[in-house]
Amino acid sequence: MGSLQFQFPPYFIPTKKSINYLRQIRAWLPALPLCLEFRNQAWYQPNTLQSLVAFCRQERFTLTAADEPHQTEASVPFYPVVTTPDLMFWRLHGRNQQGWLKKGPNWRKERTLYRYDHAELEQFKQTLVGLQNDVKEICIIFNNNSAGDAVPNALTLKELLGIDFDGLGPPPPTQLNLI
Repeated sequence: MGSLQFQFPPYFIPTKKSINYLRQIRAWLPALPLCLEFRNQAWYQPNTLQSLVAFCRQERFTLTAADEPHQTEASVPFYPVVTTPDLMFWRLHGRNQQGWLKKGPNWRKERTLYRYDHAELEQFKQTLVGLQNDVKEICIIFNNNSAGDAVPNALTLKELLGIDFDGLGPPPPTQLNLI
């Protein structure tokens, strides 16, 4: 296991109560690597963001960088920052703005219905290259999987980065068909 990911709902906002809860999580799991993914923009406001980064560094939390549609009130900015020396964690949900705001029974499927284009993957590559010497491991999860786009996007990014997993263990994962 590389880390435990804590994904908080939009109503989890930066308050003293929330910070105390995060400290309690660290107290419960003192030796485990932990990632935090927030879903409320208040965590990323200028008057809060630097305190959040400092808090994550102090408490040894990896701040998850979530890529999602940036133009909606129901999203957070993509903010890749190293808060622990051992791990950086990215979750790439896609940028389907209309799907992100969708309500109803199929909202999950429509939310992550997105294929990153070559230029977007190239931007990710440039960011990764700039951060690679600041952290031991970078884990990237493509969560744009509702139409099977996660694996092709991951393989393209792998190719852009010149990563070769041959001989390093089991074959790379493939997109699961759960239907």
